Amino acid sequence: MLMQPTMNNLPYYTTLLLVFVFFFLLSIVPSQSEEPAYFLCDTENATAQISKNIESLLPKLVNNTYQNGSNNATSGKSNSKIYGLAQCIGDVPNGACASCIENATEAAIGHCRDKSGAAIWYDYCFLRYSTRNFYGEVDGGSDLILRNTEKVTNYKKFNKALTDLMNKTTLEALASPKGFGQGTEKVLPSDDDTIYALLQCTIDLLDPAYKRCGQCLDKAKSYLKSCYNHRGCRVFFKSCFLRYEVYSFFYNGTSGGT
Repeated sequence: MLMQPTMNNLPYYTTLLLVFVFFFLLSIVPSQSEEPAYFLCDTENATAQISKNIESLLPKLVNNTYQNGSNNATSGKSNSKIYGLAQCIGDVPNGACASCIENATEAAIGHCRDKSGAAIWYDYCFLRYSTRNFYGEVDGGSDLILRNTEKVTNYKKFNKALTDLMNKTTLEALASPKGFGQGTEKVLPSDDDTIYALLQCTIDLLDPAYKRCGQCLDKAKSYLKSCYNHRGCRVFFKSCFLRYEVYSFFYNGTSGGT
């Protein structure tokens, strides 16, 4: 027998309706931004003034990347001054860049809240801020290597092709006003694998008079030996990074540089 609603069971139906509405709204609310590829938080706790300066700095970094895809800015003064840098991979459009940097700021707040500095890496952008003036420094001391666990079988041919590709892509990055290089290399003579590689320096290293971009990339490439035989690898530095895979991960989907 079908039960009709009465005054006694109306709260039950109201609760059921609220539960339904709650889960419906959950289904249409956009999911939170994806997690970064890697992040580092400074060990030093932020004072109230430093936290305030960070809050002031982050919107500047997001807004200015709409203009040129990269930006450095500061906030505050004296011992509470915060130095910040935001940058996207060289082939990422400015609008998409700003969205990526916005995700990075949210990740920094989420993962490094109450800390005086952070470094956040996404596939297509990078964000860093600190109480220390790091502009122009070749910082390779906080390195991390992420390797694809799957290994190649023709490792001699693969490693040679990888080395050749990295050397060519380095030259492209050093010639680029964005410190950016990408390219591909076929594993010859008979393998189906194509290696895709990307290198990027941060904008504060791009003064050609000091050759700091090349120094950072050379240091990053020195870690490639630990990546040999692996089908993919990333090396993260705070002032440059590199990546290679056996599939295209380039933002624009092409195989050449910009």
